[in-house]
Amino acid sequence: MSEVNKVERYDWVRPGDRGRQCKIAVGDLKFDHSYQRREVSNANTLALARGFNWVAFNSIVVMERDNGEKYVVDGQQRILAAMRRGDINEVPCILFKSDGREHEAQAFVSLNVRRAKVSAVAKFNASYRAALNPEKQIGDWLKTIGMYVTADGKDLRGVCFPAHLIQTWNRDSDACKQAIVIQRDINGTEPLHSVCHNGIWWLIHNGIDVSQHADKIKQLGGRSAILRSVKSLEIETGLKAGVRGCGIGVIRLINHKRRTHKIAIPDEA
Repeated sequence: MSEVNKVERYDWVRPGDRGRQCKIAVGDLKFDHSYQRREVSNANTLALARGFNWVAFNSIVVMERDNGEKYVVDGQQRILAAMRRGDINEVPCILFKSDGREHEAQAFVSLNVRRAKVSAVAKFNASYRAALNPEKQIGDWLKTIGMYVTADGKDLRGVCFPAHLIQTWNRDSDACKQAIVIQRDINGTEPLHSVCHNGIWWLIHNGIDVSQHADKIKQLGGRSAILRSVKSLEIETGLKAGVRGCGIGVIRLINHKRRTHKIAIPDEA
């Protein structure tokens, strides 16, 4: 069976634009940080600049918009290293036609999704810009409550655990939304945390209205109390707490000093 027949028979995606090899002036290359990561290691960039090697440099993937502007989709750190040297005027590139920012973001995801060095936050934001779900759905909903995904773990309006967010959203998006809102109330002036999110989500997913117990959790210490409770459970069991373990940690706080009507640990759902 020919390759063309396979494509037609199995309805495979067409390869699309093959791009063309060329050289582009370093000063003509741009970065769009709506999908490109801003956090680039200065130490790594300096090391690349010092030991610059054309073989290792290879080719940069660039996409050209209708207005002629050329945006780097893959190779940002290599370009920054070339710029730092000052003796490199142009670099080899594979140039593709861009249909716009969303198209570029999709290309960024395709190039980087399997690379361990690309952070979960960078992957999330690129997928959001490319209008891929569930990232697009999650990002749009977060905007409605004045929040966003960020790598800054101290940002009170940020969510720095996108991988956990995607997992809980895919399993139960309503519970995921409630878990974010409830944790924000419980944490007060402390940023959100993945352990708290997983625990609260698991309880809501299993039919427990955590909002009714939010005040008690806050009185016991809020985020810090949840983290201590889950850590104690890990020490007792000798195991790293998963979503269920995080939920049990929250239940322990809810049941603290309660003689009757204690919340039972739900069966796994």
